[in-house]
Amino acid sequence: KGYASEESAASDGVVAIIGTNGYGNVQSAVNAAASDETVKLIGDVTINDDNAGGKLTLTYADGSQKVSPIGILINNKNITLDLAGHTITLNTAYGIYGVGNLTLTSSEETRGEIVAGAGTNAISVTKAAQAIIENVNINGGTTAPTSNLELVSVSNSSLKICNSNVTLDFHHGGTSYQGQAISTYNSDLTLDGVTVDADSAEWSYGIAFRGNYDTQELKDALPNNESMTFKTLTIKNSKIYAQAFAVSGNGALHGTVFNITDSKLKGIAGAAIYHPQYGEMTIGGTTTIEGASGIEMRAGKLVIESGNVNVTATGAFTVDANGNGSTASGVAVAVSQHTTDLPIDVVIGAGTYSATGDDGKAFYETDTVSASPDSNGVTVALKGGNYTAPVV
Repeated sequence: KGYASEESAASDGVVAIIGTNGYGNVQSAVNAAASDETVKLIGDVTINDDNAGGKLTLTYADGSQKVSPIGILINNKNITLDLAGHTITLNTAYGIYGVGNLTLTSSEETRGEIVAGAGTNAISVTKAAQAIIENVNINGGTTAPTSNLELVSVSNSSLKICNSNVTLDFHHGGTSYQGQAISTYNSDLTLDGVTVDADSAEWSYGIAFRGNYDTQELKDALPNNESMTFKTLTIKNSKIYAQAFAVSGNGALHGTVFNITDSKLKGIAGAAIYHPQYGEMTIGGTTTIEGASGIEMRAGKLVIESGNVNVTATGAFTVDANGNGSTASGVAVAVSQHTTDLPIDVVIGAGTYSATGDDGKAFYETDTVSASPDSNGVTVALKGGNYTAPVV
């Protein structure tokens, strides 16, 4: 049905429009949208299980299945969802599930908002989708998790977030579950002008970025200089705060490129950057990195050769063997080869490296893996920089 104005549409119970055509729920509008059309909200919306837009069926190794409601399903379409300064509250297991190319934006000066109910995965981008989130704030979390929570997840796809906030309020409630503000697998991710806030409680992580190559694939490919496609994380003009790691990889999923410029990263109880995977990381511009340790390299290449980069460790100095996690605290840049024995190459020619905790170090290389050869394949070149604590 066509409407002469948004006011007349709203008075008739319409919540979303395409041009002048009105729809009583968001999913109906999404279903009606043709490629490259815009679905625009004209009011706040709450989506529960009883008015969910679709369902996701997960099949487990034992053959059992779990069916979960999806708030809004973007199915093989290239569309724009314009929040126009309004809020979508999602009380479904999965919020916005994108199996197509989605631009989630707010055309108004006021940012749109996605509010995810307790334990809800707010946005999922999957199956080769390309998504953009701009001028939208995303909020969610839980105080009683029944599984790990990924507030924004990207799988085999790409996502660009601009001028937005992602806030995770996650409390593990005595469980071992983790909360991740943004989680990726085999995907490209760009953040520009974004604040990620995941510092509410322990087991809260900022960005968990995973490649696509397992350890044996890397070990087979590297000596032969085989061509590999690495996935890229770009962080610029952004702030990433987390109780645990602000930015981290995965020691079993390799093939990543981290480019970090003009940003601030902070890990309160953990390293600001934990890099256990084989990949390449370049840090430049005016960038501040602060955490219990600043950067922990357990595999891959780190390059800091230009810019005003400041790395500070706030924790007391400790080193402990760990085959599945961080080994060092109180170190601005720590080098500790992983049990994978993949190569490490560190090149530092600029920046300031400090440690404010008890017995802290500006730079520290160690081998905590007693069963492996002593740090084979580890090279370090400290060509410049200002070190205000011991270099060991």
